[in-house]
Amino acid sequence: MSHVIEWEVISKKANPENGNKPYFSLSDLEKIKSIDCLYTKALALVGRTYGEKTDLSQMKAINHCNRVSDCFATEVEQIVGLLHDFVEDGFASLNDLRNLGFPEPIVEAILLLTRDKKVFPNYDDYITHLILSGNVLAMRVKLADMLDNSSILRTEKLSAERQRKILLKYHDNICRIQFALIDLKADYKLLKLKKGA
Repeated sequence: MSHVIEWEVISKKANPENGNKPYFSLSDLEKIKSIDCLYTKALALVGRTYGEKTDLSQMKAINHCNRVSDCFATEVEQIVGLLHDFVEDGFASLNDLRNLGFPEPIVEAILLLTRDKKVFPNYDDYITHLILSGNVLAMRVKLADMLDNSSILRTEKLSAERQRKILLKYHDNICRIQFALIDLKADYKLLKLKKGA
């Protein structure tokens, strides 16, 4: 008798661009679960969910995931880079990721990258929590995420006021994470952020 997986969110999240059908059918999830390469599995997930969505700058949201992932040389960092917003954006639960075969270090990093605004309404407090975790993987991915979120590539089409708000939100926190990584004797240098939409 085979074990039936209890999907928590991923099989139920409705895609408004597809008649509110779920992003993933149960057969889709079984196919994705069977993919051996975790990076390919992560690409399949973000490709389906972020594919045509756009961000504040009207750029494809999937490009942000790809740019964050591309900052890293190791497969684990690349996977977390791809999935860093996946749970926070409501596409899956942490247990869904476990059920898909992602190992605990990846799931733990994604947990730390998932800001619950009820618990951490203040972004600075959330970053403090992340730093206090001591999780180098999560901190490095958050650093790449904030650098990309505040890059001219993402902000140039926004109003000057909106650009200022974004820079104020991220600037000090980028430095805080870099200092924390230095204190942990961890590498804070990332591969160059790639240009392009």
